[in-house]
Amino acid sequence: MPIRLARKRAGPPFRRLFCGCRLRYRKTFASTAAPVGGVRHQMEQYEEIEPKPLPRWVTIPLGILFAPFTFICVIGSATLLVAPNVPPTVLTVSLGSIFLAGSLWVFYLSLRLLFVNPKGSTKFISPVSLKIIALVFAAIPIISIVLGTFWEKPVVHSIMTIAYIGIVFRLWGVANLRGQNA
Repeated sequence: MPIRLARKRAGPPFRRLFCGCRLRYRKTFASTAAPVGGVRHQMEQYEEIEPKPLPRWVTIPLGILFAPFTFICVIGSATLLVAPNVPPTVLTVSLGSIFLAGSLWVFYLSLRLLFVNPKGSTKFISPVSLKIIALVFAAIPIISIVLGTFWEKPVVHSIMTIAYIGIVFRLWGVANLRGQNA
């Protein structure tokens, strides 16, 4: 009497991934007897179905709508960690850290709606967006001088200004390089 091996079902043909995308797969096992009498299993293929990306005219308004709210959530969850009237226990610090990490992740996703072209072949930030980010880094030392915080610790702020200018030149160079390659 031959021994039959029971096969377990792999699950439904669709699995929902963490990011909301669906992965469709098909498993087929072909069992053939090996020359010695063993059983060989082969998995044929995995087939991914990617959802169609949203058009740019939809992602930019969504990013403009979501970015301020998610930034407020980042500020609120950061204040949970440094709230003066809450004693810092392990529970409060761990919950505050989890909230901060989650809100930072959602804020990053809302910024990706603004700066990343969903139909592009690469998922990097576009050259124009890199130049906008570089201008923000260039504005930080200027705002520091205008507000007067630069003169409170001039040595530290001078070092930070040099770092910001280095970041501006690097981002601008990367933007120009991507603009030439595109």
